Amino acid sequence: MVKVGFICEGETERIVISSPLVKEWLASIKIDRIDTVIDAEGNGNLLPHNLQKHTNTLLKLGANRIVILTDRERHPCITEVKNRISAPADHIIIVAVQQFESWFLADTIAMKGLLKEGQYICDSPESYEVPFDEILTQLKARDLRGPGRISGKVTLAKWMLDYHNFSIARAAEHPNCPSAAYFIQKLNTIAQSAPQ
Repeated sequence: MVKVGFICEGETERIVISSPLVKEWLASIKIDRIDTVIDAEGNGNLLPHNLQKHTNTLLKLGANRIVILTDRERHPCITEVKNRISAPADHIIIVAVQQFESWFLADTIAMKGLLKEGQYICDSPESYEVPFDEILTQLKARDLRGPGRISGKVTLAKWMLDYHNFSIARAAEHPNCPSAAYFIQKLNTIAQSAPQ
């Protein structure tokens, strides 16, 4: 198995990557996730001078590979985000478009559970500049408030995992969520590169 360490832009990503559901999925493709998942506390902290200390922490914990998970947000393209981060060549950068919460919108099964809506589907999850706002709009349209408790992105992440079994793999199956599909593809590539 390949030991993979994750550096996440923020708390939402850290919560999802740290979850038992993701750890179980990673193990199923022969990846051992380092239990310490690093929250860089904002994309402004994903810069070379900060990245080195996070990398060193994960390497000391036994990581063979490092994956960085960040958002595109208002940057014009993914390449610009990757260039700004300037990670070492052996690091893999995954950029969610626009923000990580678009992956929640792409998991139709989890969203149907959250919205208590059997027919819900989001056609273009990555088209929303602020996907969290779209999720709140959908909750309000149904007179739901995530049973009155979803007040921020962290709370939403916990609800999506704990009550609706959010799956990055399912988000990756959405035809209009290529950044989640890229995440799955890159992790499968890492797993296949492991020495036999």
